[in-house]
Amino acid sequence: MRQFFQYFKILVMSGWLWGLATPVMFGEEIVAPRALYSLDTTIRQAVVVEVRKAGSAKAEITSWERNNDSWSQVFGPWDAMVGRRGLAQFNGKREGDGKTPTGIFELRRAFGYETKVSTGLSYRPVTFKDFWIDDPASPQYNQWVTGPVPRVSHEVLRRNDDLYRYAVVIEYNTNPIVPSWGSAIFLHVWRNADEPTAGCVAMAQGHMRSLLHWLQARLNPVILVGRGGPRVIADKDDPGVYSPLSIQIKMKKYTVKIREPIEGTVIVENKHPMMLPAVFKIQLFHDGNQAVERITSVQQLPSWKTKFSFKNFGIPVFNTHANAEGLWRIVVTQQGKENRYPAQAIVRVIPATGP
Repeated sequence: MRQFFQYFKILVMSGWLWGLATPVMFGEEIVAPRALYSLDTTIRQAVVVEVRKAGSAKAEITSWERNNDSWSQVFGPWDAMVGRRGLAQFNGKREGDGKTPTGIFELRRAFGYETKVSTGLSYRPVTFKDFWIDDPASPQYNQWVTGPVPRVSHEVLRRNDDLYRYAVVIEYNTNPIVPSWGSAIFLHVWRNADEPTAGCVAMAQGHMRSLLHWLQARLNPVILVGRGGPRVIADKDDPGVYSPLSIQIKMKKYTVKIREPIEGTVIVENKHPMMLPAVFKIQLFHDGNQAVERITSVQQLPSWKTKFSFKNFGIPVFNTHANAEGLWRIVVTQQGKENRYPAQAIVRVIPATGP
């Protein structure tokens, strides 16, 4: 899994999880959310946060563990709370908007008030000298700092209440860090069952302790946050029907100069046993604003993993003029399949005279 995230260290497999699908009973077996079957096979633990009603702060949490090619439920459903304004749309989370980011994010770091906590994650006890910077103008934005009280806007990690007694960092906007796109997104203890958060995901203290004990870094846990869609009943022996296509982006370089060739690969895995046609939507966002959208089609998608270069997959060259400097986000998703969260990569374009 470390190798996976080294290859895709700026890749964030995120976006709309429409059709995340609350688990349902199929005979005597629970059918897992369809999105789990699109995760990399090295991911063996997943926390699913689902909001059923647009704009609602009330959510439901389930946790899942991979066993060979199937997922089994471990905890939940538990009640939870998200941001006071619900979920942000894909690419829509901004600092102070009161929304929880939608997507798939790693869970690696835990913290809390106690010296030691039973967890398989990296754990740090916090003091009143531990802070999280939330000022977008600060070079330490969305970072944990320790020392004197910062002179810029920040959050104290050793709060005077129990909200951060047990907490896990949701690795949103942490690699790379984009100013103003949101900071300090955690899993933590709720104030009560009716009070929303400022953008985090919160639950009962007992559930938070159970989750911490279960999470193991060696199993590469992630959290999936999305709005629920239709429930799925399908052949439990054929997990591929939940998500026939898996899409990834692998970049050769994540920092390029003006007019330097952009090289990358779109990797599509067709889990359906037959060759399929497919239509893909390609979007480019420049510094958060959509710049390009186009459609490309594949007439015969083989029933195995296949690769397409950026050039033959229809992704345009986008760094040929001076205004191209800054962050570019490349997004590829299956056209017309709103339940397919997109693959994406972030590329930084620098001046031709830069390092």
